[in-house]
Parts: sequence; C-alpha cells; structure tokens
Amino acid sequence: MKELMWSASSFNPKKAPGNDGLTADICEAAMASDPKMFLAIANKCLSLAYFPKKWKEAVVVVLQKPGKESYTHPKSFRPIGLLLVLGKIYENMLIQRIKWHIVPKISRTQYGFMPQRSTEDSLYDMVQYIKAKLKDKKLIVLISLDIEGAFDNAWWPALRCRLAESGCPII
Repeated sequence: MKELMWSASSFNPKKAPGNDGLTADICEAAMASDPKMFLAIANKCLSLAYFPKKWKEAVVVVLQKPGKESYTHPKSFRPIGLLLVLGKIYENMLIQRIKWHIVPKISRTQYGFMPQRSTEDSLYDMVQYIKAKLKDKKLIVLISLDIEGAFDNAWWPALRCRLAESGCPII
C-alpha cells in the first residue's frame, strides 16, 4: 500500500492531466479511498505483463520555445505529451521495483541515469584517477563515448533477459 500511495503522491497536482481530465490530486484521493482495489489492478497488470493501451495514449500539446526570434520554423516549438496520471503512477511503481533490484548491482562508475550521481561526479572521479596515475608516473589513455539514442534503439527482448539474469523479477 505504501508503494502505491507514495507513487500516487509523487506527482504535481498542478500539472496538466491526460485526456481523462484526472489530475494527480484526484487520482491520489481516489486511491486513498480504496487502495486495495488500485493495488490489485496494478498487481494484476504486472502479473499479466500488461500495460493498458489507454494509459499510453497521450494528448500532444505544442508549445513555443521561449526567446525565439521567429516562430515560423518547427524547431521553435516543442511537443509535450500529456499522459493519464493512472498510467504514470503504475509506471512509477514499476520503475521503483526495477530500481530496487538493479541499482545495487550497477557499477559505481555508472553515472548516467543514476540517483545521486551526476556529470560533475564523473568528472571529479576521473580527475582524481588521472592525478593518482600521474603521481605514479603511469600512462593514461582516455576514451569517451556518447551514444545518442542508444536506449531508444535497444532490443527489448535482450533487455528483458538481462533484467531476469540480474535477479529482477520479470513476468
């Protein structure tokens, strides 16, 4: 129950809702009235490896980027997808469950997409490593990669297999 209510309370009630019009505070109040029912729905979706299609449908709103000289080019705008809060709550629960299993197994030198780790941390650690090696008169070679869009093009069956191999329960 705590997991459900924490996920429900983690969203800003002032943010625009999806096409059902239900804001985060409305969803949180509904879940508080019968948390067992909502938790049963979430667990059933998980056991069936099912994510309701409606929860994935977004209302797309196009906003002007501030400070542009002209709004005649598509790059002067950015689309915002407004998803249903119920789907975002369920997704948040899934993310927390996966993190609980996976984060302890990830290398401490993994900085991207990690809680309490930033670009600054990686640069600090790298500089400290370089200083130590220079002090020991060691050769240093640095290779840096930024693979743009790698996750967007990942092969999902392999990711699922790796999660299972890491001990993350996958239905």
